[in-house]
Amino acid sequence: MVEADAVSVTSAWRLRRAAEQDARAQGLSELASDTWLDSADSRGAHLACGFEETGRVVHFRKPLPR
Repeated sequence: MVEADAVSVTSAWRLRRAAEQDARAQGLSELASDTWLDSADSRGAHLACGFEETGRVVHFRKPLPR
């Protein structure tokens, strides 16, 4: 995970390109990523990089009594 304030747009672009190249070199056919539902900036950045939304998830938890 990379903190948003830690990288510039150019650095993020280079990191993504390197990840794509590494994935191809390993014989992989796709990348996956996730973000928070309320993070419009991140969703927009993913779409701009060619990612497509595949679904949405809601997580649940139930504490167990001791």
